Amino acid sequence: MKSLLHCLLLLSGLSMFGSSWAACTSAPATLNVAMSSPTAVSSLTPIGTVISTGSVNYRVTCSGVGANTAMLRSGLNTDYGASPVPGVRNTSLAGIGIRWTNTSNGTPFVWTNYSMSDGSIYRGLNITGAREMSDLFELVKTGPVTSGTTTTWVLNYNWRTGTAGAQTRLLTVNLPAMTIPVATCSLTQTVIPVNLGNKIPLKTFTGPGSVSSPEGFNIPLICDPQVPVTVQFTGTPAAGLPTVLALSADSVATGLGVQLAYHDVPVTLNSALAVGDSGAAGGVYDIPFTAHFYQTAATVTPGLARAVATFTLTYN
Repeated sequence: MKSLLHCLLLLSGLSMFGSSWAACTSAPATLNVAMSSPTAVSSLTPIGTVISTGSVNYRVTCSGVGANTAMLRSGLNTDYGASPVPGVRNTSLAGIGIRWTNTSNGTPFVWTNYSMSDGSIYRGLNITGAREMSDLFELVKTGPVTSGTTTTWVLNYNWRTGTAGAQTRLLTVNLPAMTIPVATCSLTQTVIPVNLGNKIPLKTFTGPGSVSSPEGFNIPLICDPQVPVTVQFTGTPAAGLPTVLALSADSVATGLGVQLAYHDVPVTLNSALAVGDSGAAGGVYDIPFTAHFYQTAATVTPGLARAVATFTLTYN
């Protein structure tokens, strides 16, 4: 009986030793990131623009671990490759990347300077005690975007003791699928005739640079909210006058051209012009312009005068 009693005491001692084994834990151990509603993206949205953000906070506590204890990302995390924007990795949706910044006791570090599955980069942990942590996730425009949805993303952290110790799961961060809206417009009239007047008196033109009365016209659009728009008028400029359209070959009149203006400022041909955005509500968006004849030579001869320009809208 004495031998049996000693054996039982020894087993009890081993059990007590096992229950105090060193470990690191996270509170909470599973985090679901709530991302903000993404901003609509257009072709004019600059590369590098942040369109959605989300963050999580947690505390990592270690007890009795050894030197060089650290937190690392799992080597099994999914990675979609590097993006053209420094510090941003691709997501599953072309043109949208992600920046992941971890802050430990107030010190930030950008995980996405490296692959999502790079398990060699680490952040130090306390041998004993707690460390306050947070992760910031930012969706970033990295290139041309078509409307679509990113896939859900499960990102795991591990911890280990020693520079080559075995890794143990610490916590899981879940990123939701995100539908990225692409801002767009539609043109409701593709050919816009502008009548600059009938039987304009020759005395209207007193010398080069004189002009006729302006006539207004609109380029009519229907747009999603807050879509930035640029317009480019393409045509043949009159000699030495980049803001004046030369008359077309079927014109009879000479010594004239046609000048377009936006808010009374002459429009430079073959050059993009920013004309604002469609506003918070979106809907009908008429871009206002004026046009007038412009005297280009010392003498004007009467007759039919016309000019043609092609306009190109950029919004997405």
